Amino acid sequence: MMIDLAKELGIEVIGEGVETEVAYHFLKKNGCDNMQGFYFSRPLPSKQIERYLLSIV
Repeated sequence: MMIDLAKELGIEVIGEGVETEVAYHFLKKNGCDNMQGFYFSRPLPSKQIERYLLSIV
Protein backbone atom coordinates (compact mmCIF):
# COMPACT_ATOMS: atom_id res chain seq x y z
CA MET A 1 0.00 0.00 0.00
CA MET A 2 1.24 3.51 -0.84
CA ILE A 3 0.64 4.78 2.71
CA ASP A 4 2.91 2.07 4.12
CA LEU A 5 5.61 2.84 1.55
CA ALA A 6 5.51 6.56 2.34
CA LYS A 7 5.69 5.86 6.09
CA GLU A 8 8.73 3.59 5.57
CA LEU A 9 10.41 6.44 3.71
CA GLY A 10 9.51 8.97 6.42
CA ILE A 11 7.14 10.89 4.17
CA GLU A 12 4.04 12.61 5.56
CA VAL A 13 0.88 11.30 3.88
CA ILE A 14 -1.94 13.65 2.86
CA GLY A 15 -5.20 12.19 1.56
CA GLU A 16 -6.64 14.58 -1.03
CA GLY A 17 -10.18 14.61 -2.38
CA VAL A 18 -11.77 12.80 0.58
CA GLU A 19 -15.50 12.89 -0.18
CA THR A 20 -17.10 10.16 1.94
CA GLU A 21 -17.08 8.86 5.49
CA VAL A 22 -15.92 5.49 4.15
CA ALA A 23 -12.86 7.10 2.54
CA TYR A 24 -12.13 9.06 5.72
CA HIS A 25 -12.23 5.94 7.92
CA PHE A 26 -10.12 3.94 5.44
CA LEU A 27 -7.39 6.58 5.37
CA LYS A 28 -7.49 7.09 9.13
CA LYS A 29 -7.31 3.34 9.79
CA ASN A 30 -4.34 3.01 7.44
CA GLY A 31 -2.26 5.80 8.98
CA CYS A 32 -2.89 8.80 6.74
CA ASP A 33 -1.45 11.87 8.50
CA ASN A 34 -3.76 14.57 7.08
CA MET A 35 -6.78 14.76 4.81
CA GLN A 36 -8.72 17.35 2.83
CA GLY A 37 -11.80 17.25 0.67
CA PHE A 38 -15.54 17.81 0.39
CA TYR A 39 -16.16 15.42 3.31
CA PHE A 40 -14.79 18.12 5.60
CA SER A 41 -15.97 21.24 3.79
CA ARG A 42 -16.92 22.56 0.39
CA PRO A 43 -14.67 25.39 -0.86
CA LEU A 44 -15.35 28.59 1.08
CA PRO A 45 -14.99 32.26 0.21
CA SER A 46 -12.01 33.76 2.02
CA LYS A 47 -14.22 35.74 4.41
CA GLN A 48 -15.83 32.53 5.72
CA ILE A 49 -12.66 30.49 6.22
CA GLU A 50 -11.69 32.05 9.58
CA ARG A 51 -15.23 31.62 10.94
CA TYR A 52 -15.32 28.01 9.80
CA LEU A 53 -11.93 27.16 11.27
CA LEU A 54 -12.83 28.73 14.62
CA SER A 55 -16.07 26.72 14.73
CA ILE A 56 -14.30 23.34 14.45
CA VAL A 57 -11.68 23.93 17.14
